[in-house]
Amino acid sequence: MRYHLMEQNKTAKYFKYAIGEIILVVVGILIALQINNWNENQKQKKQLDAIYTTVAQNLKTDLKNIKVPIEFFETLDSTLTNILTKNYSTSFLDSINETNYLQCIPCKSNINMYEPFEKQDNGFELLKKLS
Repeated sequence: MRYHLMEQNKTAKYFKYAIGEIILVVVGILIALQINNWNENQKQKKQLDAIYTTVAQNLKTDLKNIKVPIEFFETLDSTLTNILTKNYSTSFLDSINETNYLQCIPCKSNINMYEPFEKQDNGFELLKKLS
């Protein structure tokens, strides 16, 4: 059609035709960009949903696993309270040494022990990578 219009010296019609083609191409590119943006947003949404699911699973696991350390420290707190509230004579405490340490009932507490707790944070780490 372009060649036909050029041969007939109808340049005004040719320019209108050319502008129409340019507009169609631009509109097509804009539509393709919009579709691509929508697809990218959908991918990001699915990725975030998967990360949120991981975070939720991590929290459930942490809630289940935290019970053991809490019980340990509650028992330890009770033991320490008992030790602190009993009146032990200074002579008794001063008499404790390496040989009679095992016979010392208040010395047998778990005051220097701890119960480890490892939090599940792989979901949180994935979220940090996104930002």
